[in-house]
This record gives sequence, C-alpha cells and structure tokens, in this order.
Amino acid sequence: MMTLPPGSAIAPELRQWAVTDVAGEPLDEGNEILRFLSASPDHAADVLQVHFERWLRSPLGPRLTELVRLAVAQQTGCPVCQSVRRPAAHREGVDEDLIYAVLRDPTSAGLTDRETLAVTYAGALAGDHSQIDDQTYEALRDHFTDTEIVELALIAASFLAQGRILETLTRGQVCPVQDVTGGSHV
Repeated sequence: MMTLPPGSAIAPELRQWAVTDVAGEPLDEGNEILRFLSASPDHAADVLQVHFERWLRSPLGPRLTELVRLAVAQQTGCPVCQSVRRPAAHREGVDEDLIYAVLRDPTSAGLTDRETLAVTYAGALAGDHSQIDDQTYEALRDHFTDTEIVELALIAASFLAQGRILETLTRGQVCPVQDVTGGSHV
C-alpha cells in the first residue's frame, strides 16, 4: 500500500467525499484514499464526479448497475467496492442473499437473461477479458441496444479502474468510505 507523509491534508476539491465527524471535519482514519488522491486534486475530483454520476444515474438502472459493479468488485478484490451497497438497488431487490448467489454463480441466481449476460460480461472484462469475443457481443445484442452495450462496457471499465486502484491502496484493510449513495457507512 502506498503511504503518505503523516498529516497529509485532503484537498478542498475532495472534501465532499471525506468521512467526517459530526462537526463535518475529516477524520484521520478512513480518508487515506482521499489523501492519496489529493496529490492531483483537480483530476481526482473530475474522475470522482464522473464516476459517481454514472454509477448513480446509469441508464442501465440501479439494479443492473449494482450487479455489474459487484461482479467487477469480485474480480478486483477491492474491499471498498465489495462492502458498499446502493440503497436504490436494494429497493429493486439487490439484497445480500441475491448478491451472494450472483457472486457464487450468476447463471443460477435467478437473474433475468439480460442480468446474467451483463454480470458475466462485467466479470469477464474485469477478469480474463480475452474470453470476450464476437459471440459475446451477439448474445448481448439479443438483450441490449448498442447504446446499452457501450454503457455496460464503460460503466464496467470505470468500476474496474477504480477497483484496481482502491484495492492497491487498501490492501490488507477494510477502508471506510463516505456514504455518497444514501446508505450506511462501510
């Protein structure tokens, strides 16, 4: 894990994502990732803004987006990504039982064909992407428009990039993150 000098501050541009105390001041613990990203605050703020905007407002909907995110999180091993839950997806039936079933075997988790294809595609993209071929895209086209396939690919790629970075920064620990989704803290 990359370590930063003691007392590294969180850039003002990134404070909105900080884990804070009741007075709104960033806590020492739980903000290591933001302290790291503060070395390039403008870029980090732009990336976080786009990432969360797509996560929270993907045209694929909360349920499918969350299933895709969790499939990627399983591949990256990121404790942050594996721990966070999105309340809007929970309201659409993505509870812990479904999550565990999907992560064990998406083909037998009671998902729709569309959901199974998306989860399988996201897992392959995050794992062994060389297994994605023309047949994969043909199968996706049976259930998704071309616009939705691009959205699926880009949202999965965003989760993959964030997850890989976060996993390397939090290796060996469970890192709490600010609740930007309206659920509980990790």
